[in-house]
Amino acid sequence: MILRLKRLFARIENLPIGWLGIFLIANAVIFLRVLTEGIFDSQTIFSYWTVIFWQSWFLSLFICFIMVIYLFSKTEFIKIARLTLAGLPIILLPAIALLFGKNRHFDFPQGSWSEILFNISTVFAFISTLGPVFTAEILIVLFAVFIFLILKTSFFKSLLGVIGIYAALVFFALQGKILNDLLNIFPTNLKISQTYAVINFFILIGFGFALFSIIAKSKMKVVIFNLRPERLLSFFIFGFLCFLGVKLTGGFFTLNFILSFALFIFFLFYAVLSNDVSDINIDKVSNPNRPYARGIFSKKEMSILQILVLLAIAILVLIIDSMPILIITAINIGLSILYSVFRFRKFLFSHLIAAAGESTVVLYGYFAQMPTSSFALVEAWILFFAVFVFLAFFLPIKDLKDFAGDKKENVRNFLTVFSWRSGKILTAISVFLAYIFFAFIMGSPAFFVLSFFFAGLGAYFVVYYEKVGERASYINFLAFIVLFLLFSVA
Repeated sequence: MILRLKRLFARIENLPIGWLGIFLIANAVIFLRVLTEGIFDSQTIFSYWTVIFWQSWFLSLFICFIMVIYLFSKTEFIKIARLTLAGLPIILLPAIALLFGKNRHFDFPQGSWSEILFNISTVFAFISTLGPVFTAEILIVLFAVFIFLILKTSFFKSLLGVIGIYAALVFFALQGKILNDLLNIFPTNLKISQTYAVINFFILIGFGFALFSIIAKSKMKVVIFNLRPERLLSFFIFGFLCFLGVKLTGGFFTLNFILSFALFIFFLFYAVLSNDVSDINIDKVSNPNRPYARGIFSKKEMSILQILVLLAIAILVLIIDSMPILIITAINIGLSILYSVFRFRKFLFSHLIAAAGESTVVLYGYFAQMPTSSFALVEAWILFFAVFVFLAFFLPIKDLKDFAGDKKENVRNFLTVFSWRSGKILTAISVFLAYIFFAFIMGSPAFFVLSFFFAGLGAYFVVYYEKVGERASYINFLAFIVLFLLFSVA
């Protein structure tokens, strides 16, 4: 019997299925469960928020199980994933029972902590809303994990592995109780179904990054350590601008802010991926350390990443459920395609496209706080316009680092059209005007006077770019935005 089990496990471990196939099949099985429950259970309020919630919940749990079993076994990670995939159809048992009217929909354990601890210690056997099918499902999973681990390791590790699996399941099952407590700390005006959807989607993203760091550790290190400090400074700047958009609504909902900023960051990530694919020849000359230029990521992997990021953007837009944000995001994706795919990058003023997309961070912050609103206050549009004008004059600075590659590929910008020296002078003048125009549009006399100091520094950092680099310009930009935030709060 033991020998047969070992042979069965070995066959499953060596199935010719890669990571892409594993997750395509896993998503299909999970979606079948979600769809069945949504159709046949009258207790379930079925919507796309429900689908996002359950799909993310089950997929996160699936990844968590893979990690826990991998931690306590001596088996390759992908083999553990194949074994977990083979056991995944167990989630269809409640759906089958539901078809025969034998079970109710899944519900998170509620009540006092003492009642919940009792349910945990009895494997949720006495929760009337779950019934015997859910209990049997949990016991089968625990027994299967124990059998697999005891054939691979010792009895002690097998027992710890089962406890780890059950602890993971308990953590996900207690989500309802934990989330209700967290909402008192992080208020939101989103509906409860929206809240569950966004929380679980963020959990899924977290487990996705953890999984990627395990199965592609070298690639993850390259991505993290090749993230230029200037890019990190940009994130801080965009975070401040997003907050300024939030401030104009007169309220602040933490979860909404995180949701809007995450959506904008995913959009930037998509734009960067698209730009890396299109500008591969430029990067080989000017940015040879970028992951795609170094050959660390293949063209197929870059395409998969683009698809995944677009899917994440679509999901976040659905969760926010705001028509203005849908329109803004669609426009931004279109601008990114024009800039990278259709080579508008070779247009002399191509940075205006990037400025138009990046300045919408203000509107993301505003409309995520008021998702049911179809229009923004005039002050929000003025701030959006001011940020656009600033970026339109500031962004030519990014061409300094790409000069050699841009010149080789005949990309048109100030530096390649007017020479390095003359182009740098034009860029310095443009950066100087960026600070002055922004302060002038926002209308504060004291802030306008102070803007000349930052404008002078910005121009100085461009002129002496070879000595100070790009980072100093972004630090100056960040300090300028922080100062404006202080003026707007005062």
